[in-house]
Amino acid sequence: MRPAVVILFLGLLAPAVLLQKSAPNENCKFRPNISSCQGRRKGWFYNGTTYRCEPYPQTLCKRDDGKILSLQKCKTQCRDPMLETCALPPPDNRCRSLTQAYRFNPDKARCELHDHCDNLNANHFKTVEDCQNKCGQFAVDPCRLPKDSGRKCKTAEPQENFWFDGEKCATFNYSGCGGNGNNFNFEQECWQTCGNLVQDSCTFPIYKG
Repeated sequence: MRPAVVILFLGLLAPAVLLQKSAPNENCKFRPNISSCQGRRKGWFYNGTTYRCEPYPQTLCKRDDGKILSLQKCKTQCRDPMLETCALPPPDNRCRSLTQAYRFNPDKARCELHDHCDNLNANHFKTVEDCQNKCGQFAVDPCRLPKDSGRKCKTAEPQENFWFDGEKCATFNYSGCGGNGNNFNFEQECWQTCGNLVQDSCTFPIYKG
């Protein structure tokens, strides 16, 4: 009887160990008391419902500096431990020949087509279905999100986004960082992701192959 009791105890303990491993640290749960004070700064918080780091709508007191998260700390300390392998960044893509695969982009909260070399990691999938099966629980439907050009961190580049009211994919200038999931590297990827929301199939572009 004793071995059975030990096995049962370990079985009950295992979920608690896993939960402790994936739970964010205390700073991820910190919510400041918004009040008047001298010295203020911007800060970010972790939204456990959307699995995203979001900015506070107003500046915070500097007296809470030790608990206020920067965007980078929010990602590495709070979001990425929850997403595990779905948060892995793409490997170095400096090689002579690139091929395409799917990866989960934690900043856009969706699976996307990605150019890569042969040095793949666990966040690479042959099909979008494989990506969604593994990381879909963290995804947000990008097609109904408003256009977001992001914040400037490098030279702006043209990207595609789905215009929900106009039922079509359109080019916009992406500032390089931030934004949301309604941001596609390729026009074809935009149509493949959001085309089911288009009522008139005659508006679909024609792709070779």
